[in-house]
Amino acid sequence: MTKNNVAFDKYGQATPHGQFISAIPRSKYNFGCRLIGIPGTVELDRIASVTMPSVSMKATTMNSYNKKVIVQTGSEYSPVVLVAYDTKDAAIENFLKGYMNYYYKGPMNTKDFSEHQTQGKGYKLQNDKNYIKQFIIDRVSGEDNNKITLYNPFIQSIDSDTLDYSDSGLVQYRITFIYEGFNIESD
Repeated sequence: MTKNNVAFDKYGQATPHGQFISAIPRSKYNFGCRLIGIPGTVELDRIASVTMPSVSMKATTMNSYNKKVIVQTGSEYSPVVLVAYDTKDAAIENFLKGYMNYYYKGPMNTKDFSEHQTQGKGYKLQNDKNYIKQFIIDRVSGEDNNKITLYNPFIQSIDSDTLDYSDSGLVQYRITFIYEGFNIESD
């Protein structure tokens, strides 16, 4: 391996024909998502994109006998953003309504707004705090299997698309999830 051609050697351009290449980068488009929880398993097969989980490390610089010492104090998970298509079968819409109905009383889940006026609105206490237990991102390509599992995710925000007479693009929902932890497995 020469210093000038590290990527060339590492990613297989110099590999003889028929030899297995293990350092092939993964493609962005080979993924699927599913949610496991109260409604069972929900396959999210109408999505445009999803961000992978990220971690920010917290650290503090301290003095130790006039010498700077960095001390790690924790970590913080960045939200995962799912962009889903609004389809005519209302799949994502029905999931979001079920989620909202599980946690909240309010106008999103009633057909008659006057019913909302008499019954009230607000958070509903549940025996099981997690409507969604796991959010799984499967990345499969040939013999490469990679599974990312988010544990106990909650929806932090739901952003609906803008309708526009001058735009013929597809309508999407942008859903931001926060979570308690995650795991990545490759086999």
